Amino acid sequence: MQETSRIRKHVKTALLFIATFAVIFVAGSFLLVKYLYDAQFSRAEAPAYTGRIAYEDVREAYLREERSFYSGKNRLAGYLYGPADAKGLVVVAHGLGGGAANYLPQTLYFVDRGYRVFAYDCTGSYASEGKSTRGLPQSALDLDAALTYIEGEEALSGLPVLLFGHSWGGYAVAAVLNGAHRIAGVASVSGYNSPMEMLDEQAHEILGAFAAAEYPFVWAYQRLLFGSAAGVTAVDGINRSGVPAYIVHGSADEVIRYDGASIIARQAEITNPAV
Repeated sequence: MQETSRIRKHVKTALLFIATFAVIFVAGSFLLVKYLYDAQFSRAEAPAYTGRIAYEDVREAYLREERSFYSGKNRLAGYLYGPADAKGLVVVAHGLGGGAANYLPQTLYFVDRGYRVFAYDCTGSYASEGKSTRGLPQSALDLDAALTYIEGEEALSGLPVLLFGHSWGGYAVAAVLNGAHRIAGVASVSGYNSPMEMLDEQAHEILGAFAAAEYPFVWAYQRLLFGSAAGVTAVDGINRSGVPAYIVHGSADEVIRYDGASIIARQAEITNPAV
């Protein structure tokens, strides 16, 4: 009897230890993931000084209208370039950590070729509202809001709409094709296929093999922030829409790996013949 009692005591102690460890691991993992996630997607402020071309440098040659629209509860800053009699409207979606100003050379390239251009600062970026950039799915949500705004503007809604996006924006211009917007064409530069694939790639860069253990917590936190939007993929949008798309990615990309989380790594899964 004493031996049985001793064994039961040891089992209870072991179970208590395992339960305590599990609680500490779960709580610690969630806090770690939240800390790293929030740090990765902090607010992006425009630099005080830049070596890039700025709008002030070309103000006399290129007229610009400042617009604003809402994405969720945040008011985003928009910028409209080009003549009213343009042959189409190019919407420019910028990369994470930047803003519309970083893509002024591309914007002017399109204007010089007869297009109007609508560029904007995403949530938590440059002149737009938002305490943070929130996360990888946010770029598609902001682009969806921008397109909804454009469709409500009589002077813009009659133009064929084309999308150009890089990195964060490269994902957005393909992912937004899962929606009902009428898009004439897309150019996605260095985009990732899905927010979760991209986060997993980044987690392995930071945490190494330990990233596999943290995967469920990363998934749960992103899902908590974005709901079903966290599961939207670029390839699904490309395939479902049938919209003509140009996908380009540098093989030496150190941020979004060419053979990793990129859209181009999923090219065997793309069935849209217009890509």
